[in-house]
Amino acid sequence: MSVPESQPKNEKLTRHGLLLQVAHKIIDWVDPEQHAEGVVYGIITVGAVIAIESASDLAPSHDIAGTILVLVVYWMVHSYSTVMGNLFRTKEAWHWGLVKETMRDEFSIMRGAALPIIMMTVFALFGSGTTQVMWAGLITVMVLIMAFQAVAGARAGLRGIALWAQLAVGLFFGLFLIVIKYVVG
Repeated sequence: MSVPESQPKNEKLTRHGLLLQVAHKIIDWVDPEQHAEGVVYGIITVGAVIAIESASDLAPSHDIAGTILVLVVYWMVHSYSTVMGNLFRTKEAWHWGLVKETMRDEFSIMRGAALPIIMMTVFALFGSGTTQVMWAGLITVMVLIMAFQAVAGARAGLRGIALWAQLAVGLFFGLFLIVIKYVVG
């Protein structure tokens, strides 16, 4: 019995629709409406952690786990310091509502760190060595930083040389992380 011709088209449309949904999710992630500074902070911080963690001779799984743990500490410290700063500024009492809200807002740091960590994990799962896993993370960080620069420049209406100059700032941060990697070993 033959498959009706409309079924493959429906599957293509469904697949195409799914790809569009994934693309929109990625765009929303790269161009967040709220807490963009936390996402950028997470991206650059995970890059620094990856660069420093790569100096160890541990297995990629240890490097990834160490990177995640350090980022969780950054998120918690950033959340705690934000809560404390708010308490000093407003002179209000500590309350869990403020802590929960702050931790939710500061979770953008983890969002920023997520894609480089995911890329490292994918490379590790496919048997890549420590060096390849580290480079997968660092290159992802560089691409993300430059993507943020591009989105920010486009939002500001930059074109031509001005946009390229803005992209150069992102490239500088990425290259700086590579310098860190070579300085620590």
